[in-house]
Amino acid sequence: MFFKFKHEVVWWEYLISFGVTIICIVSSKAVIEQIQVTDTEYYGGWTTEVRYYEPWNEYIQQTCSRQYSCGTDSNGNTQYCTEYYDCSYVDYHSEYWNLRGSNGESMYISESKYNKLVEQFGTGKSFVDMRRNYHTNDGDMYRTRWGNQRTTLEPVVTKHSYENRPRVSSSAYAQAEPPVEIFDQYKLFHYPKLHDQYKQKAILGYNDPKAEKAFEYLNATYGKKYEFKTFVTVFKNLPREVGMYQEQQWQGGNKNELNYAIGIDNDGNVQWCHVFSWTEKLKIVVESRDLVEEQEKLNLVELSNYLTKNVPKKWKRKHFSDFNYLTVEPKTKHIIISFIITLLVNLGVGVYVVKNQFSE
Repeated sequence: MFFKFKHEVVWWEYLISFGVTIICIVSSKAVIEQIQVTDTEYYGGWTTEVRYYEPWNEYIQQTCSRQYSCGTDSNGNTQYCTEYYDCSYVDYHSEYWNLRGSNGESMYISESKYNKLVEQFGTGKSFVDMRRNYHTNDGDMYRTRWGNQRTTLEPVVTKHSYENRPRVSSSAYAQAEPPVEIFDQYKLFHYPKLHDQYKQKAILGYNDPKAEKAFEYLNATYGKKYEFKTFVTVFKNLPREVGMYQEQQWQGGNKNELNYAIGIDNDGNVQWCHVFSWTEKLKIVVESRDLVEEQEKLNLVELSNYLTKNVPKKWKRKHFSDFNYLTVEPKTKHIIISFIITLLVNLGVGVYVVKNQFSE
């Protein structure tokens, strides 16, 4: 701008470009860093009640206006008048079914899911008068609450975001995911996705319905109270280092997790156990690992019973605010994107500066 449009640019307009560049760089770095450090963890909880809301309607009273031609003035110009009219209407609200969770969740569910949980809880329906200002149909609500029985508990898992600096820092805490060929060779596991809207498997690679139910109950009841979550991955006829590969695949796990990778043979005999967690209390890690490795046949119900007894006394999740000192470097592609954005913004500012009314 200085050499080509010297007379169209005032001295202080050069400062705009410098300022815009600094803002773009600082903003891009902040956004990129936030994207890099954001991770997902899973909270366990349970269904406290399910609700059915009946359909209802309400009368919405309102007045609308419209303009119409009502002649011309002395100069022949069309004149417009405003007419007000009643445009009230009846608003219909459909029926729906709702689930409430122990961690404050509220989500829509299907009618079939609602009916299943009503039968599962077995506590009956209670009527709630919504006291609506209705038109012709007064819709009310029916609720069914969980009866605090272990056998009827319905676990609910939700996803939450948090800041995980160790995952992307250049420190010793960072763990690179294993190569694709290692993942495929040893059949490592991704984090299990939520299924049936709010459920998540706790045991991967091993079929044991009784143990799965026990871990569901453990994760649900201890999820919020102790900020605790556990997964078990089981590998058949594979070496011990597979457990370390699984830890790398999950990059050490989330801050609220105590994770188990267990090796067994064809007969279900335990060959090894690798435990990984960010917890600062390592006693529960060592004790539970030894418990599994001392088993002849894999018994995950026994592991669940141990955790149920010892998590309240021996578990403490890591506070990742302790890692706020770790710096996060943007990747090359992020730097290129920031450069392109800054360049385009500067071009726009340059055009404005040259074409505006200020000039030497």
